[in-house]
Amino acid sequence: MCVLAECRIRMSLASEAREAAMVKVHKRNTFLIDSHHPLRETLITQTGLTEEARQQYLQAQYNEAKRRLIHDWAPSEELEAAF
Repeated sequence: MCVLAECRIRMSLASEAREAAMVKVHKRNTFLIDSHHPLRETLITQTGLTEEARQQYLQAQYNEAKRRLIHDWAPSEELEAAF
């Protein structure tokens, strides 16, 4: 039973890490778009014209990647975000 509980805890932590990663990617993309970075037009073209469309695009890509995964993965260590 303890092994099962440990697995559930690890799965929960991995899920939280994945959600945090999605937020970081969206935040990074928004930063680049708002700062008129050279990647701005590419990001807008590939991910959507509005912030909502970009969030939906990221979620759809994540869902497709998860559907194709053999297993979940999470980093053992995570550094502080740059922005």
